[in-house]
Formats: sequence, C-alpha cells, structure tokens
Amino acid sequence: MKLGYITPCNHTSVDSLLVAAVQALKAQGLRLAGVVQHNPTPLGAAHCHMDLEILLQSDILRISQDLGALAKSCRLDTGALEQAVGLVLSDLSGQDSTKIDLLIINKFGKSESEGRGFRPVIAAALEQAIPVLIAVRIASLPAFFDFAADLGQEVAPELPAILAWAVTARE
Repeated sequence: MKLGYITPCNHTSVDSLLVAAVQALKAQGLRLAGVVQHNPTPLGAAHCHMDLEILLQSDILRISQDLGALAKSCRLDTGALEQAVGLVLSDLSGQDSTKIDLLIINKFGKSESEGRGFRPVIAAALEQAIPVLIAVRIASLPAFFDFAADLGQEVAPELPAILAWAVTARE
C-alpha cells in the first residue's frame, strides 16, 4: 500500500500543484481517479468558488455555497462534497477500477479529520492496492497520522518530486 502526502508550504498553491501533476501524469498515459480543486473567482465576487474536478469522469462539481459577501462561516457545501465522494467511490468500484494507476485527493481536511469526506475513498483505494496521493494541511496532520498509521510517505510539494513518487508508487 502506497500513501503519499504533500504538506503545502507558504509559497506553493497545492491546488495548482496537483492540477499540474494531473496534467503531467495524464500526458504520461496514467489513468487517474480522485479529485483536484479549482478555485475560479467570478468578476465582482468577494470569494472564489470551490470546484472539484472528478478526474476519471472529467466532471466539475461545485462544493462551495454562496453565503454572501459578509459571511464568516464555512462555505463548504457538505452535500456536494459527499456527492463527489460517491462519484469517486463509484469509480473505484466500477469494472475498470483495476486499470486505475493512481488516486489523487485534493485535501485531507476537516471532514476527513472527523471521519467523513474522502476517508472511505482513500481506504477503498488502498485496499485495492491503488497508490494514493493527498494534500494534508499542517493543522490536519495529527488526524491524518492517526488515520494513516505508518503508511504515509511525505512527498515534497514540488512537481518533480510528485512525478517521481508516482512512478515509484506504481512499481
């Protein structure tokens, strides 16, 4: 079982880094499942949207809610997040799941720390011996280590390191 994790640093946008990694890995012919996040900012908007790209299906799912310009609470639409989880779980249980080279998850965050979110997706991939790459913010590292036990392997938050890890994780 291979579980790589990236801890973003201040000068790196982990979302952009994972999108670049997905593009490079697809160009190498890898079949990817999971999600990466895009954060488009509409003209005149106070906040960006949070969109998840479902990699195997090439679908985009908005996971943020518009709570208004003055809103201070979390904009995550948990229902949309769970829909994304269901779509990726479906990818892992489909007939072509044995052809998946790598699962990428944009974040092990609050939902995953609380036992929800993409946790069952990560577990399902590892049970099928599909390597998993995930971004983990520093605040979520303790919960991630509790979940991952000794499986987690830190990967530098740099494109060449991610690509090299993906090659070795598939061996």
